[in-house]
Amino acid sequence: MNRPHRSRSHAGEHTTAGPPAGWRARLAALLRGFRPRPATPTGHGILGPGAVGAVPRQRDGDDLLGGVYEFEQRCAPLVRPVLAELAARGQRPRQLFITCADSRVVPNLITATGPGDLFCVRTVGNLVPRHVAAFAEGDHSVGAAVEYAVEVLGVTTIAVCGHSDCGAVRALLTGSAPPRSHLRAWLRHAEPSLIRFHEPASPSTEELPVAERLCVTNVAQQVENLLTYPSVREAVQAGRLNLVGMYFDLAATRVYLVDPDRYGLDPVRAPAAG
Repeated sequence: MNRPHRSRSHAGEHTTAGPPAGWRARLAALLRGFRPRPATPTGHGILGPGAVGAVPRQRDGDDLLGGVYEFEQRCAPLVRPVLAELAARGQRPRQLFITCADSRVVPNLITATGPGDLFCVRTVGNLVPRHVAAFAEGDHSVGAAVEYAVEVLGVTTIAVCGHSDCGAVRALLTGSAPPRSHLRAWLRHAEPSLIRFHEPASPSTEELPVAERLCVTNVAQQVENLLTYPSVREAVQAGRLNLVGMYFDLAATRVYLVDPDRYGLDPVRAPAAG
């Protein structure tokens, strides 16, 4: 795929492209600096036996400031060269990653990426309001991020990632969002997903619980919603932008691709060599 032209009409944007050299090695050093979570009952750490890196342990209680202090003491010195280069050169992510606000979904963890790689948008239920509906409802934040990612950053991929056990999807399915609440108002953007849900399901999702099938359908609908944005539609038609639907199974720790036409789940294959 050809690299798109990148606009520089916004003040403060830097023109140097590409991630800083050697950042992956530095990120690996950062990961080695984290304390692993305690061993599971089977005796394996969270990354399994023999893992090179580890994720930060989950903290008990409200220890946010303790985590900030630990970051500044132990992790900041390791990642500072990467972030300093990114600060000087400007961000040049190649992907816009749209996912749910759920705390269990960690974009950089499930995509094996580091600082500067992903331009992220997190919304309840990983919803992308349609272009016209966003103006009608006054919901401009997601649209602003999408337009900025495509028109200014020139991302080449937009991924919408849903996940299992999504509370927003359950609320949509059961109608349990409280009346006159922000959640009920926000879930109006998911009504097309609910309509689409009643279409025939793919054989690969028939065994999923109802709520999980709606999660998959919702991803397909949000990918379609992206095409209502003129800049997205133009970039896709020109071959500069690829749209991807993803579904993260929390319990299985597996990421699947969502086929938007048949609502099927396909495994992620190894990248082609070369």
